[in-house]
Amino acid sequence: MMVRHIVGVVMPILPLLHHYLLVFVLVGILNSNSSVNKIVLLPEDAIDIIPEHAEQWLAKYDLTTIDFSGCQVLYSYEKELLIFAFYDDDNNLLMYQGRYFGDNKEYSKYHTRGAKDFLCILGPKTDTITVVEDILSATKVSKVTTVLCLFGSSINTDTAKRLCRIYRNLVIWLDMDKSKEALQYRNRYLPLFNEARVIMTPLDPKEYSTDEISRILQG
Repeated sequence: MMVRHIVGVVMPILPLLHHYLLVFVLVGILNSNSSVNKIVLLPEDAIDIIPEHAEQWLAKYDLTTIDFSGCQVLYSYEKELLIFAFYDDDNNLLMYQGRYFGDNKEYSKYHTRGAKDFLCILGPKTDTITVVEDILSATKVSKVTTVLCLFGSSINTDTAKRLCRIYRNLVIWLDMDKSKEALQYRNRYLPLFNEARVIMTPLDPKEYSTDEISRILQG
């Protein structure tokens, strides 16, 4: 097994702009069966021209495409997906997550393709890692503290063990409908950390302002 550490901004071609404190860390465990080794392809029509309705959706959370300096933001007009694409430091596509804006109710709201066996960590360096479900929440929380984007709501044992080698404390802030699971994860992984706690809020992390996030994290 080869352990690959990628530290720095994933998309070197994207400027950090005002996110001068942003740190992006990917830690991938690569072997012959790893999803990192599989080819990931973006939709062929994906471009960096974002339609107004997608921009307005981001604006609901006080975000613009500029805020996502840890990934490339694209749009597929054919698939009606707002895409957040993640690359390694050699500009190889690792994975992407797309938010569906179409009218087909049979389609899931989020589409994730490619490797998820890496740590997507944003924010200033601290000894506490806060885990959240989605890239919008992670981007908002990263303005305050170190955050891991799960691209879902599951925290597996391998992820917890890798995190505890880097961070002393764990904060789990999942959406309210996953509060039961969050408490289970806290109890399961507490022995790995100096401190582990759960934050429960009526709204998703991305729906709070930076000041509100700061107050919530301070308890």
